[in-house]
Amino acid sequence: MQEKKSISGVTRTRISIRRDLNRLLQLGVLAPRVGMHELLPTLNQYATDTLTALYEDHKVCTVVAERLDDCGEMRSLSQRLQPTTATMARRHGETDEVLELLKAVGREASAEMSLIKGLASQRLYDEPRRRHIGDFDVYVATVKEAWSCAVALLARGFDFAPGELPWFKRDDDVTYGQIRLGRLDKDLWIDIHFGYYSVRNCARLEVSAPAGDGAVPAEENIPMMVANAAGDCFTTLKDLNDLYLAVTVGGVDWDDARRRIRSARLDGYFNGMLKRLETLFDLGDRRSAVRELRFPRAYEPRPSLLQPSWTGRCLLTTWHTWRVTARSPLRRRGIITREAWRYYRRPLAAPLVTKTAPAVRLRPETLTSWICVRAVPVEILGLSPQSPPWEKGNIAQAGWQITDGVEVVSLDDMDILIADGKVLIPTVYGSISERQVNAALRRHRYAVTD
Repeated sequence: MQEKKSISGVTRTRISIRRDLNRLLQLGVLAPRVGMHELLPTLNQYATDTLTALYEDHKVCTVVAERLDDCGEMRSLSQRLQPTTATMARRHGETDEVLELLKAVGREASAEMSLIKGLASQRLYDEPRRRHIGDFDVYVATVKEAWSCAVALLARGFDFAPGELPWFKRDDDVTYGQIRLGRLDKDLWIDIHFGYYSVRNCARLEVSAPAGDGAVPAEENIPMMVANAAGDCFTTLKDLNDLYLAVTVGGVDWDDARRRIRSARLDGYFNGMLKRLETLFDLGDRRSAVRELRFPRAYEPRPSLLQPSWTGRCLLTTWHTWRVTARSPLRRRGIITREAWRYYRRPLAAPLVTKTAPAVRLRPETLTSWICVRAVPVEILGLSPQSPPWEKGNIAQAGWQITDGVEVVSLDDMDILIADGKVLIPTVYGSISERQVNAALRRHRYAVTD
C-alpha cells in the first residue's frame, strides 16, 4: 500500500497539493469532471487531516460527505468530516427559527431587513442543506436601522464578536458598515450590513431598498459574493458552486449583475472566477455561456484555490484602490492608495491601549470610504476602573443619538459609542488612546462612583 504523505511535512505536502489540487477539489464540485473511482488513487496519497482541512477551507464538507457515502475506501475521511457536517445540519435545522427571530427583530426595530449572501445563495440549491452556512447575513438600509436591530439582539442575549468588531465607513453622505453579533453558547452569529456593501478598501456596491424579509435578487447577491471572495483574495469551492448554479439555474439578469461587478472594479477578479469554473466544472453546453460572461480587457491574477497570501492580498487591494480612485485628483488618489497599503500590509493586531495612540472620531463628517473605523467594546480590553487607577470626576460631554439606546458621546473631545449600555471605543489600526479608555471607563455605568 502506498504510504500517505503526513501533514507534518508541510512544504512537501503543499507542493503536492498544488499539483493535485484540481483533482482533489473534484470531490466538492457540484458538477464534477472526474468520477469518484478515478479520484481514489489521488485521494489515497494524502493524510485524512490534510484532506479534511482542504474541504473545510473550501466550505464543501457536506457535498464531499455525500459523495463519500458509497465509498468504503474513504471511510476515515467521511468520519473525520462528521463534526463539520453535523454543525451544518444543525445550522440548517435552526434556519427557520433564526428567520423568525430576524422578523421579530425587524418589527421591533421598525427596520426592513433583507437576506443576503448565504441565506440568498442557498435558494439556488435543490437541497439547501448542501450549501455551507457559517453565519446569517442580513441587510438594512440605514445605520439607524442597523443599530436598532443590534439593540434588539443585545436585549436577547447576543453580544459583539471579539474577532470581528462593528465598523463604519461613509461615502456620498451614506454611512455604511457592519455589526456582527452572536450567541457563543449557541454558536449563532448574525451579521447586519447597512448602507452600501463594502468592497476591498474603498469601493462599494449599492443594495436596493430591502424587500421585506425576503432575499435580495441574484443580480445583487452575485456581486456581493464576488466582492467577499475578492476581499479575501481567496475563492472557495462554495463560491464557485454558487456561481455554477447561478449560471445554470437561469433567470439571472447578467447584464445587471455584470454592471454591478464592473462598478466596483471587480471585473478582473470575476474573470478569474469564471476561468476556475471552466477548469473544475463539467459545464457541457453551457461553456460558451460562461465565456460570454467574461469582461474584455480586464485582468487580475487567478484567485487562489489553496491558501491566500497576505502579501498578495495587500498588493491586489492597493492596486484595486488605485483603479477605483482613477477620477480623483492625483494627490488625493495617492493619499487613498497609500492608506490602502498601510491598512493591508499586515494583519490587524488585537486592540492595544497605548499612551501615544491618537483618538479616533466617529462623527459622520470625519468618516471616509477608505478608512475603516472599528468600535472596540471596553470589556474585551480586559480593563477595569481599578486597573490602572483611572481618574475620577466630572467630564464635559456632548454628542448625538444614532437611535434609541445608541449614542455617540464626546468626552474630553474624544468620541465614545454607547449601545444598550455597552461602551465601545473607536479605532482604526487597533491602537487605542489611554486617555480615550480613561474617558470611556469614567462614562461607563459600572465605572468609579464618586
